[in-house]
Amino acid sequence: MSDHDEPTTSMASQEVKVIQIPLNFPMLPQLAMTGNQATNWKRFYRSWNNYEIAARLRDPNNPSTNKELRTATLLTCIGADALDVFDGLDFANEDERNNIDIVVSKLEKYFIGETNETYERYCFDKRDQKSHETVDAYFAALRTLAKTCNFGNLEDNLIRVRIIMGIKDNATRKKLLEVSKLTLQQSIDTVGSCEKTAKLLESIKNEGEQVLAVGKEQYKEQRKRVEKRDEKKNHFAVVCNAQRRPFSQRKSVNDDTESSEGEYIALVETKEEGQGTLPGTLHLEIDESISPVQLPTRRISLAVKDKLKAELNRLVDMNVIAPVDTPTTWISAIVVTFKKNGDIRLCIDPKPLNKALKRNRYPSPTIDDILPYLAQARCFAVLDAKNGFWHVRLDEPSSYATTFGTPWGRGTTDEEAYLDHDKNLKGLMERCREKGLKLNPDKIQLQLKEVSYMGHRITSNGLKIDPEKTKAIREFIWEEHVHGKALDEIR
Repeated sequence: MSDHDEPTTSMASQEVKVIQIPLNFPMLPQLAMTGNQATNWKRFYRSWNNYEIAARLRDPNNPSTNKELRTATLLTCIGADALDVFDGLDFANEDERNNIDIVVSKLEKYFIGETNETYERYCFDKRDQKSHETVDAYFAALRTLAKTCNFGNLEDNLIRVRIIMGIKDNATRKKLLEVSKLTLQQSIDTVGSCEKTAKLLESIKNEGEQVLAVGKEQYKEQRKRVEKRDEKKNHFAVVCNAQRRPFSQRKSVNDDTESSEGEYIALVETKEEGQGTLPGTLHLEIDESISPVQLPTRRISLAVKDKLKAELNRLVDMNVIAPVDTPTTWISAIVVTFKKNGDIRLCIDPKPLNKALKRNRYPSPTIDDILPYLAQARCFAVLDAKNGFWHVRLDEPSSYATTFGTPWGRGTTDEEAYLDHDKNLKGLMERCREKGLKLNPDKIQLQLKEVSYMGHRITSNGLKIDPEKTKAIREFIWEEHVHGKALDEIR
């Protein structure tokens, strides 16, 4: 050996390091060659970095050692298909084939290729929180996507924005937007806290429900008798009220007493009294550029008036509607329809108002969206919200936009009518004084039950013919010598 070769041998001997690999350490899963190869390589390489440290192949303090051993271990783990890819790679010499850094670089270039920064950013911007995905998992997915987007110093800010825009809960998003100087960690903590609170509320709600039960065996037995008639004519036992078990005899699931009827079928207790109300109030956004419309009151037939007045009084007592004693910019027309049982249904016709409303668009699920959830369904139930629209309360400004006119004006009782009369009269007097209009005090008549107007008598009971217009006919003298002539002229 020459003098020139001695230092090289000595240097090589200094780089060799004896290591001990745990024999019971599991092998790394092979690199998958099907599907998205770029994603498969990223997952494999993440596992490989951890495997190197756990198996003591790489020294974190001196990563340049044992490169040949690390390369051989990598090629052993990637599997036969990936090894064929390695054999086809172009290396300058054998040293490059044994250099773990060069091998990893060439494999990464093969499986991932040149990173398309525009596409990577597109994938990042389209990544929303998935159903049942926690905020920590969502944050980890965004952090992984951001690594190939080259965001630089803006990475944390863009991840924060993506979390705000991509989370599922609108209430949480609103809470985040209310903070002017929100950091990434604050957004993660806020979303995580809201998720935990929502789970706790759901747990409390489920525990607070009082559940009743009937015996499953009794239910099956009742269904078997569907074709069996009872003693009454044209009666079936399963639908006869007399044969049904009284509701008071059903036992609570939380009851500790043992039952001989076997398993239970749960029935949630419901309340029949009162009107259901959803939490919060609804505000109607109205386009101010559209002029308000006051529609005239539609005529109501005499046969319906009594029922309509009774229905209005009932709705007022239920706090569904309220009398309006102030001028309003929007007035809709009232519409009366009949239900199958003969009762009336009170509606309004807000066509002009609908044109001015700024609507929130909430897409309803289609049949294609729902069918996958019903693939294994064998038993179904149908529920219907009672007076569904009444569950949504309007705030004070929005409620005036839904004002509608009635045949009784602003008052449904004599007391309300007199109050409305006096208020309108006071406003008229003030208007006359403001414009300089002088009234004749001798002809002023107040609080009348009926008045003459354009050939008619407007009364508190409806419209009548003005007697002055029929006076000539009623007082006509039918003299005998002109009776026949007058009759012919009338004919």
